[in-house]
Order: sequence, then structure tokens, then C-alpha cells
Amino acid sequence: MIELRGVKHSSTSVWHECFGEGGAGRCRTVFRDIKNEFYTAISLLTKDQYSPADLYCEAVSEKWKILEIIQDLAGRYEHDVKEMIRKIRKAERRYEIDCEERLNSLKKSTLLKIHTRDNEYPNTRKNLESAIEDPPDITILLDAHHVGVTVAELDFVTGDYKHIIRQKEAIVRYTNISHVTYLDSI
Repeated sequence: MIELRGVKHSSTSVWHECFGEGGAGRCRTVFRDIKNEFYTAISLLTKDQYSPADLYCEAVSEKWKILEIIQDLAGRYEHDVKEMIRKIRKAERRYEIDCEERLNSLKKSTLLKIHTRDNEYPNTRKNLESAIEDPPDITILLDAHHVGVTVAELDFVTGDYKHIIRQKEAIVRYTNISHVTYLDSI
């Protein structure tokens, strides 16, 4: 989302959900899951003596997030397992560095403004509770509503189809959010 033009707005609730405190948060969980896939790939090639083709089949069957990397490397290093292991380690290091750089750029960005909600908006909460069944989503929407009080034409972008996109008309009606956009449509 950082590639979109203009200042982006978020809330402390969303920031903590994504990045957490002390290494927690959804992004850290995904980061660890992907790191575990790299570890598993190397372990299967070394300890279990998988061939590159075997490793690729495992990645497909387990629906690894690093599947494309494994596919590319398995094709290139079909007969050189040691070089494939070296390339997997190199890809893992690049992944770690890239994640750290992206997080640091978000922290330092002048294009991302984090808002702390200082109002409970009881009427808005009541209206949202009648339309949205997930309490954490209501918290996020109240945070977005708070941003919408000061930002004209706030477009709330989300990947949550089940709870938010399906209720976007109610959200726009009950909050200061101007538009609700599904992440997949961008």
C-alpha cells in the first residue's frame, strides 16, 4: 500500500496488529513462517537428502510461500544440491534484509501518519456493532472513523471481505469513511 500516492493514514491499533510490540504482530508471524520454510527446505535437502525435484514437490504439496523461489532454483540446480542450498540461504538473507528495510522505511516515512484515537464514538460503535460481528474490526473501523473526522475523502482499504467489504454501505453510512475499497481491486 505504501506505493499509493499521497499520505497514508493508519492507527495505533492497526500498527500493533501488523507489527506488534516486542516482535509480535501479524507481519512478524508471516516473517517467521517464511523463515521456517527456508529452514525446512535446507533441512530436507541436507538431512533428508531430498533432490531439488523432491523439494519442489514438497513445496507444492505444502503450498509454501517460497514456492516460486524453490521452483526457480530446482530448475537451475537440479544436479547441484550444494549450490541450491547456498542459493536458498542467499535468498533467505535477502528476504530478511528486505523485510527489515521495509519496516524501517515505514517507521521513518513521511507518507504514513499514525493516528491515536482519543474518542470512543459511542453512537458510531453502536451502529457498527449492529452491522459488524467481529469486535476487533469494529475497533479498527472506529480508528478509521477517527481519521475520517480530520481527513476529507478517506478511502479505507482492507483485505477483509467477510466482515468489512460485505458491510461497506453500512460503514460509509455510519462513519466518516468516504469509501471502502477491497485490497484485491487495487
